[in-house]
Amino acid sequence: MSPQRRRLAILCLMSSLALAAAGQCYFALRRDYLWDGVFLYALASALFLAALAHANPALPVERWTKPAWREALAWVCKHPWRAAMACAGPLASLVVAGRAAQPLTPAGGYCLLALWAGGVAAYALAAADLGAAWAWARGLPARLRAHRWEVALVALLLLTAGLARLVQLDRIPYILGGDEASMGREALEVLRGHLTNPFATGWFSHPTLYFYVLAAALRWPGGAVFGLRFVPAMAGALTVPALYLLARELYGRRVAFLAAAFLASYPYAIHFSRLALNNAMDPLLAVLAFYLFFVGLRAERGRHVCFSLAGVLFGLALYFYMGGRAMPIVFGMLVLLLAWREPGFWRAYRGPLLVLAGGFLVTSWPLLTFFARHPQDFMARTNQLGIIQSGWLAATAAALQRSQWSVLWEQFVKSALAFHYFADPGVFYHPDMPLLDAAAAIPFTFGLVYSMAHFRERRSALAVLWFWAVIVFGSVLMENPPSAQRLVLTVVPVSLFVALGVAQAVGVLERALGWQALSGWLLQGMAIVALSAVGLQFYFGTYAPARVYPGLNTEVGHEMGLYLQRLGADYRYYFYGAPRMFAGFPNVRYLAPDVEGVDVMPPPADPPDVGGDKRAVFIFLPERLGELDSLRAAYPAGRRTDFRQPSGALLFVSYEPD
Repeated sequence: MSPQRRRLAILCLMSSLALAAAGQCYFALRRDYLWDGVFLYALASALFLAALAHANPALPVERWTKPAWREALAWVCKHPWRAAMACAGPLASLVVAGRAAQPLTPAGGYCLLALWAGGVAAYALAAADLGAAWAWARGLPARLRAHRWEVALVALLLLTAGLARLVQLDRIPYILGGDEASMGREALEVLRGHLTNPFATGWFSHPTLYFYVLAAALRWPGGAVFGLRFVPAMAGALTVPALYLLARELYGRRVAFLAAAFLASYPYAIHFSRLALNNAMDPLLAVLAFYLFFVGLRAERGRHVCFSLAGVLFGLALYFYMGGRAMPIVFGMLVLLLAWREPGFWRAYRGPLLVLAGGFLVTSWPLLTFFARHPQDFMARTNQLGIIQSGWLAATAAALQRSQWSVLWEQFVKSALAFHYFADPGVFYHPDMPLLDAAAAIPFTFGLVYSMAHFRERRSALAVLWFWAVIVFGSVLMENPPSAQRLVLTVVPVSLFVALGVAQAVGVLERALGWQALSGWLLQGMAIVALSAVGLQFYFGTYAPARVYPGLNTEVGHEMGLYLQRLGADYRYYFYGAPRMFAGFPNVRYLAPDVEGVDVMPPPADPPDVGGDKRAVFIFLPERLGELDSLRAAYPAGRRTDFRQPSGALLFVSYEPD
């Protein structure tokens, strides 16, 4: 590199960092000047790309050879037993789909679940070359020893992610949210044999398979809260090494380490991994599916099994949060883009892609047939919250006397700047800041700009399509953007963009200043450690103690549920909570499912008739505490207990007659 290019690269990089910092300052401190901040960020992005151009970025574009496609008939003749297994998978899926349309007993539901899992496994194994698989397994210990430091580093990242998601899982967040409790209640229905179909939908049109997974976790000791949150926490932790594999396949070890380290300590990802919701399952399944897809593109042997497993994972994603339905769309757009831009792509990969489509259908067919019978369940949440389907867009435009396009543009701005400027307005996270802190927003922007500028590369196309698909379908076209619970799938591309921004910025300095690779590694390591420390401190030092999630009523319900759980099924509670709260609040129903509740509506003329079959306990919210005196007149002997927040604020009062 010539001295002039070196000086220009450093000047452009320093200028871009300064302008990006200024833009972020506008977002944080001069919030009335939003577009000034956007303009500064645009200038910073242009200078960052100029710095990369002057420094001659070293990340090459991968090219994979495309072997000829084998004729299906020749394959069947050569591998008859594998062909039989490939046929057994779809047959099992068809049988399960047909039987799931009929009433099931609890045992029948588990039998269908086993048959479905067996069919999916048979289809995946049919694509496997057992000889190659055995050779790979035999060589695995040697490869692990050869890369022992890399394995140790990934294990450390997994440990960090696990600690951030599992330590005090029953206390952080400090109570169980209402949606968590509702899903927990569905899991209890599975355990009690009342919910018997794993291939249908339940509460709020969520597929019931997730409730079976939660039910399995609740069978093990660990408490009603820890056990319910354990599966999403493990999924969130496992997403970190899965992202390392994907990023290593696409960009190499350096970016893989940076992306995985950032994700391990990303507060947004940590939070939703610590909730008993199905949102955290989507990133894990999507990362693994795309990793197997890209490995299949590169591999000579094992291509079909990689594509088969990728299809299975894409199909499995439909059984969890609604965001998982965007991943087949992203995959379809990526394949169409590759087929358009790379001559011969379809001819080389049409066989494996058909295998992938088969894996998707074998896995998802029972649920797809359910949605075919109940189409209202497939689009239930979208029909309720989609700005077009619900009529919100037209109504809002008419109320504001603006065009629908201007309202849609406002939706896009709020969604696109969710990581820089606008805070989450919902109740599931609500950190009172954007989804990235100011320090991480700068490399995120540079990484996003870099990827969009290199969109012709397969790896960049994946990250860009993934990010913008979730932004559009999960935020722009939905009410109340940018709601964090609908954007959880972005934690993967966001982590990649942050890693790319750090790697490319340090790469410019390496090439411009003639640094050795070790110096770049150290600087990148220091940067990611600093970002990780900021993220962990925010979540565990600022956010968790503030007790933002999930609100006062839920806190009341949680403490009521724990209290009634201690009393047991011999009690019936009479709840003076209306019109603010009612008996049967989700937390109470989950934590104390066997305790019957009765609402005492205001204002009661006389104390309720408690009957003699169970002991009575009366529970009052603070606003109805004045009715306790008349109750005491009827039941003078009893014990009053006040339940308060740590700050001393009164949550509710219980009165137990003797």
